[in-house]
Amino acid sequence: MNLFVPIVLAVGLAFTSYFVFERLGIHAWLPASCRAVGWAAIALLVVNPSCQIPGVADRPLVLLDASLSMTAAGARWDEARATAMDAGDVRVFGDPSLVGVSDSLPVLGRSLLADAIATAAASGRPLVVVTDGEIGDILTVPTDLLKQASIRLFRRAPSPSAAISSVTGPDRVLIGDSLRLRVQLRTAGLAGGVSANQSLALQVRLGEQVLSRVRTVGAGSSSEVEVIIPARDLGPGEHLLQVALADTVGREWRDDLRLHYVRVADSPGIVLVASPADWEARFLLRTLRDVTALPVEGFAELASGRWFRMSDLTPVTPARVRDAYRRASVGVRLGSPSNLVSASRAEWRWPRRLPISGDWYVSVGGPSPLGGTLAGWDVDSFPPATSVVEDTVPAEAWVALTAQLGRRGTPRPVLFGRDAGGRREITTLGRGWWRWAFRGEGSEQAYRAIVSTSVDWLLGAEPVEGPGLMLSRHTVPRGLPLVFSMSAGSDSSRVTVPVQFRSPTDGSVIEDSLRFDGAGTASVRLPPGVYQYSIPGLPTTISSAGLVAVEEYSDEWFPHEVTLQEASALVPHSERQRGARQTLWLFGLAVTALSAEWVVRRRQGLR
Repeated sequence: MNLFVPIVLAVGLAFTSYFVFERLGIHAWLPASCRAVGWAAIALLVVNPSCQIPGVADRPLVLLDASLSMTAAGARWDEARATAMDAGDVRVFGDPSLVGVSDSLPVLGRSLLADAIATAAASGRPLVVVTDGEIGDILTVPTDLLKQASIRLFRRAPSPSAAISSVTGPDRVLIGDSLRLRVQLRTAGLAGGVSANQSLALQVRLGEQVLSRVRTVGAGSSSEVEVIIPARDLGPGEHLLQVALADTVGREWRDDLRLHYVRVADSPGIVLVASPADWEARFLLRTLRDVTALPVEGFAELASGRWFRMSDLTPVTPARVRDAYRRASVGVRLGSPSNLVSASRAEWRWPRRLPISGDWYVSVGGPSPLGGTLAGWDVDSFPPATSVVEDTVPAEAWVALTAQLGRRGTPRPVLFGRDAGGRREITTLGRGWWRWAFRGEGSEQAYRAIVSTSVDWLLGAEPVEGPGLMLSRHTVPRGLPLVFSMSAGSDSSRVTVPVQFRSPTDGSVIEDSLRFDGAGTASVRLPPGVYQYSIPGLPTTISSAGLVAVEEYSDEWFPHEVTLQEASALVPHSERQRGARQTLWLFGLAVTALSAEWVVRRRQGLR
């Protein structure tokens, strides 16, 4: 009926125009027939009716789970892949950040379905999902999309499993400290226990040397143990510690070993001393640890001559504080600590004497090494300083920040520095800067940038063309990327940086490029192994070279809850439809018929 109506209307109008309006009689049959055919073809193209193609149906779109769990012990990857290839056109899913991944072998470190099924459903084709059912984002997958898809489930065979799910601890310690590691263990299918005392043996190794061995990890579904290792047992330098299960549980061994990166320093790079310890000292210490690659140590004088480490409130002697401050590359002094006469090579002073309280609104001062960092920040809109200390500014000093009481009066310097005789000093006269970090967002980023750039200047670091790079984590699980970020004050206009990864075992080199996004981050994916990375063309500093590792471990190896069930699509898919505009010969018929009408009318002497 859809095809009949436009054809009848077009034919009726064509013959009416010739026999009623033009009244050509018997001579009108041939041109009227040509016009009727042409108008009928045009009417079909305008209405564009569709009809089924008998015996031809849309080829299903198959979403194949390409996460690493599909090749874990007991998994059925070969069977699942064969089923997917027979069912239709295969597209892999698992990690939305990767596209165009081969379906020959699972390599993805995540099992995420939401983005993939939403994109596939937009095609209008029948959907088939082939997976082991261990989907990590099942709560974000719309239910109506799951109902449109047929689920083919290939569960992995159940077996006892034990995995070291996480190892947390500091990545920088001093030679005289202890390294505290918290190890999280997960087990499944261990009915009856794995040993007589319901425990698993855990050991920490450095190469072939066993540093610690404990047997206090319970065989429950989840447990945690703390391992303490003296840093002197490691020695100065960068190390990759192996935290491993000594007992073999089940058939999957790749989740029995984790790596932990730690750098041991023979002396602290930055020492902060505060008397007394207040919010300013606490926020400054935390920020120094976040934005610098040097070991940072903090000491607080809670009473006259009584010193404590700020990290754990362990009592220390005044001699220990003086020695650490003397040997530090940068000393940060808040207040007036007693008996602290030895000065470090570079110093950041926060004096406390005769403060003038009030709301001191900060503004950018004159040219300074911090000028590039402060550019673009509306510091006047940040929380005001709570007080300002009066002090004399040397004539040769640069002034980075000034402040006005209530935005009125003469601006007073609140952050200035100088380089006198090869020794660099920065002085901060304002109080209440910690509120910038506490507030978050833009003011926190400005606070972190000022601290980072100030430390760089105190260390005497030369400016580097291009971004100064920081590595988010030195060890990542298999299938996940190493993430680099631009340090504060870096030139973000240069967004592509070459990087090299060299394997210490065979000397092979992998060359790649870091392509930074708008957030200033770039990622690189590497096969499992240990690498020395370097940024060619940049000085070999802690931020442009170092040790990284991609573990054999992945969260995908450990069996997770099966969140999908075998199902057939509830929405029936009809055979393939073809619209009139997809039929090319209709266009040709319309042009041919109208051209023939024109020729006939010319030969009959008609216009």
